[in-house]
Amino acid sequence: MREKFTNNLYPMILFIKIVGIIVISFNLFTIWKIYKADVYQKWWKYLFPVIVNFPTFIATKEFGFDWKLFSLYSFGSNIAFGYEDNISIASLPIGSFYIWWKLRGWEIDKEFDQVGK
Repeated sequence: MREKFTNNLYPMILFIKIVGIIVISFNLFTIWKIYKADVYQKWWKYLFPVIVNFPTFIATKEFGFDWKLFSLYSFGSNIAFGYEDNISIASLPIGSFYIWWKLRGWEIDKEFDQVGK
């Protein structure tokens, strides 16, 4: 009976892995947008997509689906740890969402700062 239950979890693990790949791609794209942006103090803006990723969704073969509010994974996924077929972890990229929300305003503020000089 246990084998039948664990075999049904593989689609969920695969789904969380795909979400993790999408989160990593979005975070890397956000870092590229920060690099191309004309803003002040970029160093702390680079840290947001790397560190601020929560809540974390976890799918394991043994325990099923779970989530944690604060769990630190670089770029919001465990893909960097290598391939494991029994666990998958993905987080929401809250830091990247914040950067995308504020980035245009930071660029406009810098343009207004440079007009008077």
